[in-house]
Amino acid sequence: MWQKNLETWAPPRSCYLPFPAYAFHPGRNPHPRTSPDGHSFGESHPTEGNFNLDKWQEEERWLFAADLYNRGFFWESHEYWEALWHAEGRSGIAATLLQALIQTAAAHIKCIDGNLVGVEILASKSDAMFSDLHAMGVSSLFGLDLGDFRVRRNNWFALVLQGVIPATGLFPFLHLQGARS
Repeated sequence: MWQKNLETWAPPRSCYLPFPAYAFHPGRNPHPRTSPDGHSFGESHPTEGNFNLDKWQEEERWLFAADLYNRGFFWESHEYWEALWHAEGRSGIAATLLQALIQTAAAHIKCIDGNLVGVEILASKSDAMFSDLHAMGVSSLFGLDLGDFRVRRNNWFALVLQGVIPATGLFPFLHLQGARS
């Protein structure tokens, strides 16, 4: 399936933290935190702490979340973005982008599960957040061209909702401009 080939097509890594042993998919493998067999069992959650918006290129949690997402670790990227979302107080421009990405990652999990209703709901919620950012005049944030990403993710989810398994090369990767690689 498409997610197994993401490594081939993904942009270069921005961070070199080690990837988990597996990408968690609810009901398919051990829960990372609650199962003794989980890849993060006994480890703490990503810390919430401050998120330095002006120095996003040095923010390991942001960069690692992008790398996780780009390699199909959707649940794991969601966890990192959620920590940053909380750090941002769950409101404002940065928090809106983070929440949109959280919903996007969750929609990909629903794709893998074949839950098209879930895909449609989550992709729609996420797109509404990208629309809000566009309406506020935000075109780029944390190295991500929001308009480009939004078009690519919308095209991807449109194909999925039509019952098409899109080619891996069409996956809406996060291309971070100005990130270290």
